[in-house]
Amino acid sequence: RVHGDPSQMDIDAIVHEAASLFPLTFMPDREAGARAEARLSEMLDTVPGFGGIIYRIILSPDLGVPVQQGAAIYFKHLVSAVYNAPDSERGHLIDDDARALIRGSILQAMVEAPKLIRNQLESVFTTVVQTDYPEHMPGLVGEIETFLSSGEPSKIEGAAIGVLLLCREYEYKMRTEGKAFSLVLERLFPILHSLYGAAVEADTDWAVTLQRLILKSYWCSFQMFQPEYLADFGVFGSWLELFMATLLRPVGAEVAAEAREGSPRFGVKVDVMEILNRYFHRYGVPKFVADELKGFANEFLRSAAPPIVDALVGLLQRWQSGEFFVTRRLLRQIFEFLEQALRFSVTWAHVRPVLADLFKFIVFPVLVISDEDLEEWASDPREYVRRLFSVAEEALSAKSAATNLLIEAAKVRPQYALPVITEHVTEIFEAYDAAPHDDARARAKAGALLAIACIAPKLLSLDAYAPHLERMVLSQALPDVASPFAYLRMRAIFCLGAFVDVSWSSAETFSGVIHAVYGACSDPELAVRITAVMTLQRFLRKEEALEVIKPILNDVLGAIMAMTLDVDNSELIDATETILLRFGPTLLPLVPEISDMLTGAFERVFHAMRDDDGGDAEPDFGSPDSDRGIVAMNALRTLTTMLSVISSSPDAIAEAELRLVPFMERLTEPDAIDFIEEICAMMAVITSATETITDASWYMAGKLVVAHNTWAWDSLKEMLPVFANVCRRGTDHLLSEAGSGLFHDLLGIVSSVAGDEQMDQIMAQYGCMLAEIVLQNTGGRVDYLLPQMMFLGLKRLTAPPPARGAKLSYALKVSLLEIVLCCILNNPALSIAVLAENDALTLTMGLWSELWPRFKRFSDMKIAILTLCKVFTVPLESYPEAFQAMLPTLFDFAFRACVELVHKIRELEAKREEEGCDDDDDD
Repeated sequence: RVHGDPSQMDIDAIVHEAASLFPLTFMPDREAGARAEARLSEMLDTVPGFGGIIYRIILSPDLGVPVQQGAAIYFKHLVSAVYNAPDSERGHLIDDDARALIRGSILQAMVEAPKLIRNQLESVFTTVVQTDYPEHMPGLVGEIETFLSSGEPSKIEGAAIGVLLLCREYEYKMRTEGKAFSLVLERLFPILHSLYGAAVEADTDWAVTLQRLILKSYWCSFQMFQPEYLADFGVFGSWLELFMATLLRPVGAEVAAEAREGSPRFGVKVDVMEILNRYFHRYGVPKFVADELKGFANEFLRSAAPPIVDALVGLLQRWQSGEFFVTRRLLRQIFEFLEQALRFSVTWAHVRPVLADLFKFIVFPVLVISDEDLEEWASDPREYVRRLFSVAEEALSAKSAATNLLIEAAKVRPQYALPVITEHVTEIFEAYDAAPHDDARARAKAGALLAIACIAPKLLSLDAYAPHLERMVLSQALPDVASPFAYLRMRAIFCLGAFVDVSWSSAETFSGVIHAVYGACSDPELAVRITAVMTLQRFLRKEEALEVIKPILNDVLGAIMAMTLDVDNSELIDATETILLRFGPTLLPLVPEISDMLTGAFERVFHAMRDDDGGDAEPDFGSPDSDRGIVAMNALRTLTTMLSVISSSPDAIAEAELRLVPFMERLTEPDAIDFIEEICAMMAVITSATETITDASWYMAGKLVVAHNTWAWDSLKEMLPVFANVCRRGTDHLLSEAGSGLFHDLLGIVSSVAGDEQMDQIMAQYGCMLAEIVLQNTGGRVDYLLPQMMFLGLKRLTAPPPARGAKLSYALKVSLLEIVLCCILNNPALSIAVLAENDALTLTMGLWSELWPRFKRFSDMKIAILTLCKVFTVPLESYPEAFQAMLPTLFDFAFRACVELVHKIRELEAKREEEGCDDDDDD
């Protein structure tokens, strides 16, 4: 019986009922699942020790995998919610007996469980380790050691997962809690080293799985901070031998060509290269490494990096000759390592002899458009365009790594790299000129145009190359804008944009180039059209291009709008923003169309993201949803730019507000949480630009308050400009009966954010700022509010420091005191009288004197000085005698504050002059 209570059902009956319910919780029948979950919640509340019973069900294989799986999923969420909670909150859900049972058996349960159940128990293990290791789990490392040494693959794999979870727990705590982790490294990593070596030799699917688990553990153990154990170069060297054996081991025809990119056998090689690149990034420059690791960094650069370079170059040569398979992800990682190797003389010495062959036979072929690319271009042009312009794809592709390698070589080794690149490009140009209808030569030329475009900034900066670039562009890039090969047209247009800063021989020549690119905006191929828009955007940086584009501006925008309806692409949105910034008020007649285009683009990608993942999942990096997210963000940012551009036109901003408020209202719901900052930015422009605060803006301010109070509580910073504008420009309405609801809601935010001692201190400062906004804009009209506001600030300022947790920061102390100062600024006589009546006057002045050295920002000093000046405008007899006695000190204080402010302003002006800032630049 449970806890010996005869009134309770007996455990067998409880287990039997729970076992019948758990499989229903993850079945397609949601009604049955909801009933099962409701009954389980009831049992959780009424059956003492039910958490421990669930865990015993998980450990009972005779109940069947569906029962165990449902129980494991339920238990995972329960443990995550209450395991590390205080006893008073945890109650009977997971009692001390259950905690002891879990601590003592969770590793074994995870190791021996089937995969479906192990996945859930991994989360439980992580939570238990976070709470109880090492203090309450001193034998954990020994248990893992036993399983790793068992010789049984399933137990070894489960224990390796346990090591990985331990390493992840300490990944970001290595500096502060490294001693607790040292036992893991010293006892378990030698075993992992032996297992890894055996796995490399075995070369089975299970061995590859084990290698990847061990590599992930290794990554977590060093990537933020190199622990002492791994900083031993002998230990590192032994691991490096295994890494290189993994990397250089050939993977042949056993993996089909179409499956190689996702194959674990190639994935393990990528894992190794990520580790090697991380080492090079962190320890390639010893002078930037912590003193205790300088020895390791020097040894790595001298002894490890050069042999790695030789091995990678040899691997690439074998790949180029067809002896070795390399995936795109692996190729990217190799290029990244070689890019770093160019910067250091000790590794450059190993790259220099093979530089020409490396560029000609390995890097340049990667830049050539592939058969797979052309097939996708033909079959799914929208997907090709998405990948072509995807930021995520660029971060993962071998082609972008190849261009980065060229750019770095041109920058750090120009005397060697530029002749090799330009000579090879010239050879390709000449070969194409001899046979302009040959597809292979056209592909090679497209790759050459991409290569030369990548190093354009360096070529333009050198006298040896710059005078010849216009002729090259006009003879090799411009004619191919009309090429019969679409991919060559695209690269030619891109190349023209890269060389926009060429010293053009005449305005007519430059105008001809612009019109050629503009003509490509109507190309039949989508990729060509978008590249043309991108290139026009680059031309807009040059003043002389504005007059050429101005007559065709409407047509350019029309082309962009048409393409935006056809494809969701962030480059098109960015081009629209550039046009808005460059042509500004001249676009007023087109604002409705631009607004509809941008909101339409946002709505399409927003709904596509929700339809694809149900609104719950975070999109994977590189997935279509991650690109849609960028489009959505850019669309909202461009709408804000549009509003800023038209803000000087009352009619235009009023019309835009009417169009946009229904759209923005939709985005104040929880499923639009990622976009609340952009909506606030749009509303900030509208509420500052319209002639008055309109009914629509009052409505939106109320929607933001509701959002803050329900789901956007951490977005107060972004909402403050909107609240400031409605308080400043709509004070009468805010204090009227019609606006009283919103006014009291704002005060509620102040009370809940600034006055709550449990609130994060940064957030509390934003609450103080909102209080200051309200008080500064309601001078003399909210007398009833002043005592409440003053004592809200003083109460938190004078509260005893917490037994646990951070003390009040000086920034928050200043902000809390500024609430009191703003009350005095609002009504000096009343506020001083209230402070005196409550024996808080001396306390307030003492706090002000103590904190004055912390009034460092201009806004802080301004509030202080304005408050003092307002105090001095009130007749002396209006103040209590105690305060009258303080006035001479305050006069002196005010004078010193003004002097300090003048000095700060002079320092700022001198700094601005030194940095060449214009008067309109931000402070």
